[in-house]
Amino acid sequence: MSDELYRRTEKKLAEFDLTPQDFEDAIWAGINARRAVPPSAVETSKGYADWTHRHGTLRETLLGRGWSLLDHHGAPFSRHPKVPMALGVLQGDAGTGDRNAPLTSRYDSGTRTAELTLENDNPGPSQFALFDPATGDSSTPTAPIPGLKVWFLVTWWNDIEHQVRAEFSQPKPIDGARKITDWAERFPLPPLDFRPNAGPSIRPGDPADPDELDFEIPLR
Repeated sequence: MSDELYRRTEKKLAEFDLTPQDFEDAIWAGINARRAVPPSAVETSKGYADWTHRHGTLRETLLGRGWSLLDHHGAPFSRHPKVPMALGVLQGDAGTGDRNAPLTSRYDSGTRTAELTLENDNPGPSQFALFDPATGDSSTPTAPIPGLKVWFLVTWWNDIEHQVRAEFSQPKPIDGARKITDWAERFPLPPLDFRPNAGPSIRPGDPADPDELDFEIPLR
């Protein structure tokens, strides 16, 4: 992928006081956490360790710049201090990091995440206008935080090429709890090589489990 495309990504990130290094540090935190999981751990342990350390490292970085934590009924995001924007992390698929390929989230978005995206950019006719031909009435769901735009650090673990592919992307408004397939904007990031001796602080281990957990924690 061209350097010019990555420069375009850097320029977009700068609009939100973000840098590619912010995301790279978060991704490496997840890689190292995954490698540190004991071989005898349960099958989902590596994915969970990756997710929590990637998300946690990114949030800690942003908190240091004045961002705040936004946990919308268990859907975790970081909220920009000045711009109406929230940032989360998401697992993608093989199209991650390639603007010429379609991108689908690995897991369904939760209903709470979908609510937050209601005011995301949505080129073309709105998919949310509800029309009753009998009465002529129409209505649109109300966003819980007016004006908020939701973005994601999207990643995909490629065990064959020993890479993590990533991008900074904004989905179109999500229609309920389903996989995300429609995107308003996508900005690819350079892939990270996680082979032994590549990158910072790599611990020996076998990253054989590419699975990850994306979930919402229900309120009790």
